[in-house]
Amino acid sequence: MKFITLLLALLIIGLMLYKQLEGLNHPVSSASDVTTTNSGVPLVPTSPKDLNTFASQVNKLVTDSAAQQQAQIQQQLDESNGNKKQP
Repeated sequence: MKFITLLLALLIIGLMLYKQLEGLNHPVSSASDVTTTNSGVPLVPTSPKDLNTFASQVNKLVTDSAAQQQAQIQQQLDESNGNKKQP
């Protein structure tokens, strides 16, 4: 009886491990997939000569993102102020 219980426990553990490992077999995205999904993000340079270009691209991205966030905040403030004036 103990042997059957042990076999059942091992079978259940084996099935659980199989299900866990089955979920890990997803395909790894290639570099081309990353560039198409994040088109605005600059790629990290692989050579030192590209470092200045990368730095300027990052600075532009940060500046653009900050301006976009500021515009969204201002729009939300304008909408909330407009709703309060209508009572």
